[in-house]
Amino acid sequence: MNAKKTLVVFDCASQRSLPSQQALAVAVHGYEVHTICSHEAVLASLMALDHVDVFLTNNPSFEIFDLVRCKHPQARTILFSDRTMMSYSAELNGEEDRLVDHVVANRTHSETVIRELIVTLNKLRTHDIFGIEKYLLPNTYIEKILVKG
Repeated sequence: MNAKKTLVVFDCASQRSLPSQQALAVAVHGYEVHTICSHEAVLASLMALDHVDVFLTNNPSFEIFDLVRCKHPQARTILFSDRTMMSYSAELNGEEDRLVDHVVANRTHSETVIRELIVTLNKLRTHDIFGIEKYLLPNTYIEKILVKG
């Protein structure tokens, strides 16, 4: 049996909050979850942990994302943000292409946004990364067109 993957969740109080643990219960199945609520604690945890598979946060902190990349280069990072790309890019010193693997727009805590986060976490856990159907409701019609170059 495969060991659980390590998921570090940093829900920063000064940012729009992440979905509740209850809402994310399906997504975190198969992960050993470390939930952290302070900047200092997440820095300490990232230093102390031997391995992190996925890092999820609502805080576009350059210091934190850079530490994840340096200490846990194999980790996949997810920024759950209600900010514009210009805004979070400034916070990340223009290095979002190096620091952030996935951005989930947190405009509302609608079922669709939560589903997108759940799908992203599941794709990273299972390595089954292809297919738009994962983001759509069951039985949604997808039209397929052959494109030739």
